[in-house]
Amino acid sequence: MEGHKEIRDEKQEVVESFKLCAPLFKKLLTDDISIAIVERDTRKTLFYQPGDTIDHGIREGDLCPEKSVVIETAQTVGK
Repeated sequence: MEGHKEIRDEKQEVVESFKLCAPLFKKLLTDDISIAIVERDTRKTLFYQPGDTIDHGIREGDLCPEKSVVIETAQTVGK
């Protein structure tokens, strides 16, 4: 079980790092963006930051609908 705890802790560190970096992404990019971190297997939203005009209406802890733009984008980028 120790290995599962290490993976969970590592995943949490990555999510926390993205939370810290998210405002920087918005400043660096000229386009309006929203940022989502979603678990691939469960589709659970670990982090979500809407853009200035883009809001997919999801919140941390929500399950992303399978047909959402968030999941479609993740599947496209993940290939």
